[in-house]
Amino acid sequence: MLSISSRDGRTQTLSYDANGRLSTQSPMTPGVHSASPTMAPAASVQ
Repeated sequence: MLSISSRDGRTQTLSYDANGRLSTQSPMTPGVHSASPTMAPAASVQ
């Protein structure tokens, strides 16, 4: 599990699906998937 804090202070949770693809799940934008590094400049493994 990877927790990412974006510039606007929101936190996104990254997880891998059954096919090994990276999916981004944000509580602020449910259903929207993004793996763009520009949306998450500060990442910390927890």
